[in-house]
This record gives sequence, structure tokens and C-alpha cells, in this order.
Amino acid sequence: MALLEVKNLSYRFPDGTWALKDISFSLNTSEFLVISGKNGSGKTMLLRCLKGLCRPQEGTISIAGTVASRRVRREIGLVFQDTDSQLVAQTVERDIAFGLEQMGLPDDEINSRVHAALNQMDLFSHRRQRPRTLSGGEKRRLTIAGVLAMDPSIIALDEPFANLDYPSVIHVLEHIVSLRGQGHTVIVVTHEVEKVLAHADRLMLLDQGKLVAEGKPDEVIIHAPACGVRIPPGVTAGEMTWLKP
Repeated sequence: MALLEVKNLSYRFPDGTWALKDISFSLNTSEFLVISGKNGSGKTMLLRCLKGLCRPQEGTISIAGTVASRRVRREIGLVFQDTDSQLVAQTVERDIAFGLEQMGLPDDEINSRVHAALNQMDLFSHRRQRPRTLSGGEKRRLTIAGVLAMDPSIIALDEPFANLDYPSVIHVLEHIVSLRGQGHTVIVVTHEVEKVLAHADRLMLLDQGKLVAEGKPDEVIIHAPACGVRIPPGVTAGEMTWLKP
């Protein structure tokens, strides 16, 4: 049974424009899926529908065989492109604890999860720092830590490399790849596939709200330029990473 199954998902804006049209795909436990396409292709809207932030007019979303309800959608942890919009507390450790407190967990469980997430994202030394004083890469790692602490079945990241300098991209990418290595199910939405595609099990391409191609990266990558996704000349899907071999 697939961990995530999406069938005939469609979302239409109030003006009648289709943001997503008849999207169907599945995702297995511990898979790493990269979703790409040019701006306006429907990538972010797809994540918002999966998380329940937008309600599609058509189609179903199931997690572990159960049609997604509000409770079930907690199994999808979403890291937004705009990190500042996801920072809510006065210190790094309190920011990670915020979501856990909303879940009603006991204090000892919250403390345990916060410390584990701080260590996993290399943020323990910043635990009492104000989140908005962190660097761009540190903020990104903090938002990932907050999601990780809630222990979702799927971790979805929307443009995780946006507005980061080279060292920050490397650091964030190392942590994303590490999550996959630890058995997490990961979805990365990005138009910068050259940074991460070598680590993916599958690639999905969207264009004008429609699913153009989906499958193994080496088989799908030939369709990328037609979808407005830049591919470095002479580089295969398996070579697309900013991490050193």
C-alpha cells in the first residue's frame, strides 16, 4: 500500500483558472520525490492541497489508505519557502516547541523532541537565540527542525534553497539528504533540480497545472526543458547534486 495516494486532484481559482488539473500519483514509504516545473506550474498549490491549506474541488488524497482528514493531514509536515512566515516564538527552542504544544503533548515529551530536533539540525548552540537573528540557512534548518519534532510521516519542502548563499545551500542539502538516509519520506519542490536530483528516487514535472511526466529521474529528465526547467548541458540526472561525490 502506498503511503500517499493522490487521485484526480484538481483545484480551480475563483476566476475559473485551473491551478491543478487531474493530478494523480502515489508515494511509498522512505521515497524521495522531487517535484519541478516553472513558476506558476502548480507546484506550491499541490503542496498546499496535500497539507489541507487549500481544498481541491475534485479528487482525493489518502495517507496510508485513509482519505485525508484534518488529523490525517498532520502526517504531512510542510516547510514553507518563506521561512519568516513559519517562525513564531522568541527563541529557537521555543519555536520548535510551539507545534508540539498545540498537539497537547506532555512537557517531558516536548523537551525530548525539541532537544532531538536541535541536535539533528545542528542548532543546539543557537537554542536560546532569537530566530529572526539567524542566517538564512539557519532559519531554514529551524523550520525543518520544527516539522521534524512533530514526527510526520512525510516531510515536504517548498523551494528549500530559495534565497540561500552557496554554503547555506550545501548545509541545508546535506540535512535533507540525511533525512532520506534515516528513512524519512521526503518531497522537495524546486525548479533548481541540478542541486538535488541525484538523491531522488522519482521526478515529477508539472506544467500549467498538469502532470506532464513522472517516474525515475533518468527517464523523466528529458521532458524538463519543455516544462521550463533548466538542465545543465551534458549532465545526467544522477550527477545533479551540489554535494561533493
